[in-house]
Amino acid sequence: MADHKNASDIGTALSPASLVPDYFCPSGWIEHAPFAFWVCAALRPRHFIELGTHYGYSYFAFCQAIDRLGLGTTAYAVDTWQGDEHAGFYDESVFQSVAAQNNEKYPAFSTLIRSTFEGALGYFADRSVDLLHIDGRHFYDDVKNDFMIWRPKLAEDAVVLFHDTNVREREFGVWKFFDELAAQHPSFRFFHGHGLGILVLGEPVPATIAPLIEASRETADQIRAVYAFLGGALSTRAALGGRDREIAALRAALAKRDEELAEALGAIEAQNRLITAGAEVADAAVSRPPVVIQQSDAMQQSAAPEHCTAPGDALRRADELLATLQSAQCELSKSWLGRQILQASRARLQNQDGQQKSSNHRLSSL
Repeated sequence: MADHKNASDIGTALSPASLVPDYFCPSGWIEHAPFAFWVCAALRPRHFIELGTHYGYSYFAFCQAIDRLGLGTTAYAVDTWQGDEHAGFYDESVFQSVAAQNNEKYPAFSTLIRSTFEGALGYFADRSVDLLHIDGRHFYDDVKNDFMIWRPKLAEDAVVLFHDTNVREREFGVWKFFDELAAQHPSFRFFHGHGLGILVLGEPVPATIAPLIEASRETADQIRAVYAFLGGALSTRAALGGRDREIAALRAALAKRDEELAEALGAIEAQNRLITAGAEVADAAVSRPPVVIQQSDAMQQSAAPEHCTAPGDALRRADELLATLQSAQCELSKSWLGRQILQASRARLQNQDGQQKSSNHRLSSL
């Protein structure tokens, strides 16, 4: 009978609301999305607020559950979208990406509030918030202040989530403050995904989440194991998605390089045609000696320029072609691809020169 009860409690703590997130982005919250789906289904909150949203992964996991389950919840994300010492500082593009996702998927019930946590307090009535997620700056004093200033806004039976309760480095103090609260209020803690603490302010514990909060040690360990497994699967999915994006970026880079190579080869072929044409003109002019006509000195002087200008023109043309070739080589040398092409061309010319010298040597030895 005890085994049957444990299985029932675990099943209650793992409702069919465990959906797969349709939004992935860089986040330390990846592995807690299954729990976000469950807690929304269990609590059916009227108002949900998240303090600290960054790229929006956790917030949009809650929004997805609210939308799919038709809960009628109003959701608010509060953040300056400037970053901090723990999340890192970032530019305007982060907020723009979050706003785009919110406007596309959840404009009917979700609002982004660009403000400090304290600055947003005036927008909400006391005792109106049923579910609060705190994920701001993680120093002890900061997380304590976030909770204390928002506590008047919480309903009597509100549930508060604290992320990073299992991080004990870089002066993170969430774990310490959560320990203090857990000694005073019913709570539950996950250890995977940097840790997630669940705090229930009122008593008795709402019946819908009692199977989690009041679970025996054995059942609690089993619940943690299941959610850790589900979270790990999401981390794998996110990693594969990142790899697919990297592959797509590499393919795009290769396609661009192919285009550059085709353009460079076309330029080289054009220069080769010009050089060949110039060489033919020069050869033709040099191989045709001036015609000496036995006439008077005056006639010779007047006739000589007509026949002698051809070699000069050919040499000037050759100089022009040489300058053009040097300019093309200069342009090619500005890029990695161009330098590779020039290097390959020089190697071919050296090889051809070597073959010519070898052929001349063999002929001279005959």
